[in-house]
Amino acid sequence: MLRAAFVSGVMAIALFSGVSYAASVMTTAGPVQGKILSENAETVTVAAETGSTQVIKRLDILIIYDDAGHVLWQNPDIVSSDTTPETRPAAAELPLSREFSAELRGGMGVSSPSSIFSSFYASSGPDYHYEIVGEAAGLWHFTKSDALVLGIGFAQRNFTAAGINLNGQRGSATWAMQFVDTRIGYRLQGNLGFAELGLLYAMPLGTVAVQHQSGTGTAMVTAPQIAQQSYAAVYLAAGIQWILTDRIALLTFARMDQGIGAAVRGEVATQVDFAGKAESTATLALVPWSLGLYFGINYHL
Repeated sequence: MLRAAFVSGVMAIALFSGVSYAASVMTTAGPVQGKILSENAETVTVAAETGSTQVIKRLDILIIYDDAGHVLWQNPDIVSSDTTPETRPAAAELPLSREFSAELRGGMGVSSPSSIFSSFYASSGPDYHYEIVGEAAGLWHFTKSDALVLGIGFAQRNFTAAGINLNGQRGSATWAMQFVDTRIGYRLQGNLGFAELGLLYAMPLGTVAVQHQSGTGTAMVTAPQIAQQSYAAVYLAAGIQWILTDRIALLTFARMDQGIGAAVRGEVATQVDFAGKAESTATLALVPWSLGLYFGINYHL
């Protein structure tokens, strides 16, 4: 600004002294190259390089440069700005955090075939049982407030369906299944509380006999027509963390798993004759649902 004012002042002295000044005049009709012969508040007289002399109204002038490219005058209706394009610094790339922690946690709760997503037939339905879970997890902390969670564990889940015909008897059938659980989730951590959302994939450790309780008593039976299989689920957890030291924290949380696949699936009898032979069948699909309370410890590596 000071430099432009100084140059303008020099130009004015030169003009009033009768000295012409090489310049480039940018007008609304286009540029005019030449020498400024005179100027006043309303007009500027330019001896153009084409040989003609032009009297240009100042209202039609956008900006005047000298032969070195400096701004000598600028229309006040134009917002003054640097002629050099502004170069914005590139956004700094935040490096990924290298902070990790490990957790051990365990707990128990209730599990049941989901009454919404499972497939039953007319006289059958879900029943509640217990589950026991123990697991370990590793956490990659992106920041102090969020982390990727990878977990592996062992779970005992009992799935009970009431009103099931097995071996010619109607009663409650329970599949006491054991699973290896693998989890991946995303945790949001506050000063005290945290929430976690993720996916579960549960793989059964072999096939178990079915406990069938009917009017004639309880029996362990095989039902090869009903498969026991892996299933996927989504889970949501919320809890509290107590910081003991810079590295150790205790935590407790509630977690709900909702299956998106059946752990038990097959054909069961809907009606049997006097000999116990199935006269009609229907598909049974038990999609797990569970809710539990867990306790654990976190160690910052």
